[in-house]
Amino acid sequence: MDRKLKLNYLLVGSILGGVVLLIILILISLKFSQVKKTAETSSILKENQGNNNQSISGYPSEEEIQNLISPPKKWQTIKVPPAKSFEKSAIAEKAINCLNKMKDQRGAYLFERLCDSSGNCKNTEGNHSGPRPIWARFKHYQKTKNKTDLLIIDEDLSTNLNEVNVIQNDFWNCKLMHELWESNLLSETEKKSIKDLCLYSLLRPSSVDEADKQINLGLVNKPNFRYLKNKFSQQNTTSIKPILIKNNLLETAFYSSEFVGKSYFTKQNIDLKRAEFFFNQATEMAIRQQKEIRYNEICTLGEASLDLFKATKDNDYLDFAKYLWINKKIYSLDYDFSGRTVCAYFANSLYQITKDIKYQKTREELLASLVSNNLDEKNRYGYVNGDGCFNSDKNEDKIRKPSNENALIIGMLLSD
Repeated sequence: MDRKLKLNYLLVGSILGGVVLLIILILISLKFSQVKKTAETSSILKENQGNNNQSISGYPSEEEIQNLISPPKKWQTIKVPPAKSFEKSAIAEKAINCLNKMKDQRGAYLFERLCDSSGNCKNTEGNHSGPRPIWARFKHYQKTKNKTDLLIIDEDLSTNLNEVNVIQNDFWNCKLMHELWESNLLSETEKKSIKDLCLYSLLRPSSVDEADKQINLGLVNKPNFRYLKNKFSQQNTTSIKPILIKNNLLETAFYSSEFVGKSYFTKQNIDLKRAEFFFNQATEMAIRQQKEIRYNEICTLGEASLDLFKATKDNDYLDFAKYLWINKKIYSLDYDFSGRTVCAYFANSLYQITKDIKYQKTREELLASLVSNNLDEKNRYGYVNGDGCFNSDKNEDKIRKPSNENALIIGMLLSD
């Protein structure tokens, strides 16, 4: 019995010893893995410190900001493959034919059509929609060289200048008309009408008066971009500069682009100073509203920054536009119909200036999303009556067919 008991003790001891040895080996392995990971992390950090360019003002570079952002998974859920080029042209053709039918008795473009879920629509007239469809028709002419486009452009210019008593400016009249004015595809007579369409467009007089007052007092200067980036990076909504006008953020931002566009026609420096004033006011509004800012607002502000860059050749404006792209996650698709439209335009502008493929990629993804979700065509989610126009999102109470967004989408579908 004693011998048997001793054997049992030896067996138990051997098992316990093996277990202890196994535990020791596991702990050693874990420790080695942790040391290796720490060394790799340290190496990566050193490499990043060596490769990433830190801005003079001490703010992270665009690449560093990009690495810090981890988009929520929901952004990925609505992405769709980019539309093929031939499909884009066909879609643009249907949409521009639909847009050409969105006119009132004067021949002026409607503000929008308002439809119910059964496809029954009512027209909403206005005096502010002409320039965008004219720009879209010009983009179509650039692509097709169809002489019919020129006839429609001439007719639309005449209608807006002779039949519309007051040309209200609610989005990029001068900005878009300048693109036509620069082209060698149009006659001098057409260019004079294009210039008149810009100069006769009415903006809020009280806001322009306030801009001129601040300019005359010498209080309109180049923005402090370090201050702006600091406010946005920290999501600090406290603004120390006053808001002096009654415009909303979207309106203020596009006023900046408008005065840049107008300055090309007038050749007057005061229009650039006005653009600067409205840009400064828009950025202050954006600081205060940044926690609930909408994508069409931030992309319109980014576009204004690009317009000031093109007019002044000051790279700080270009850098700020890129900063807004990253800081406000413009490369995501998780926003509404108007936001996706304006941000696709902003992405296209960034691509045309920088030739950076990431902006082109986002433009194509946003356009593909608009085609899949908002194009009124059979067998598509946006189908209502199949007229070929683009509709607002279906989760709205009423389905809108706005001429502004349709025109911008058509123009971008026809862009390279």
